[in-house]
Amino acid sequence: ATSVRQSLTASPQGEALVAEQAKPDSFPSRGSLLGGEGRNKAMIELEHVVKNYGGIPALRDVSFHVHAGEIVGLLGRNGAGKTTALNLITGYFPPTEGTVRIGGKEMIVDPRGCKRMIGYLPEKPPLYDEMTVEEYLLFVSELREVVKKANKKHVDEIIELCGLTEM
Repeated sequence: ATSVRQSLTASPQGEALVAEQAKPDSFPSRGSLLGGEGRNKAMIELEHVVKNYGGIPALRDVSFHVHAGEIVGLLGRNGAGKTTALNLITGYFPPTEGTVRIGGKEMIVDPRGCKRMIGYLPEKPPLYDEMTVEEYLLFVSELREVVKKANKKHVDEIIELCGLTEM
């Protein structure tokens, strides 16, 4: 297995946001989940991204990319910019400067198209106790405008991939 460690400038205190990328040789085939695209396609790209909150920098000149099929973890101390980076990647708010692309599309230009390609579980997810795992995933995929005819198959693949078949 190969891994790449990339340190990114993140906070004004000099704390680093680190993207850990791993490409295990035995990674399972997930063609339908990756849209049949090759692994060399950058699925997530940040280019010279800056995010300020009222003049206070949270991210400064952050650039990295993640290819289809890669597993990535964002590591860093509190305040390093991990949550801010995820919020930008998922389109919860725009960068102050720079470009965020998902599947080659710019988030600022086509936010709906980008968000259709993202599955994101926030730190504190909104859960509905009365729903099963399958019902919740079907509900969320409908909100994300997953194509109706592919919805059930897609949810079944995700449940299997995450080992949630017994839930």
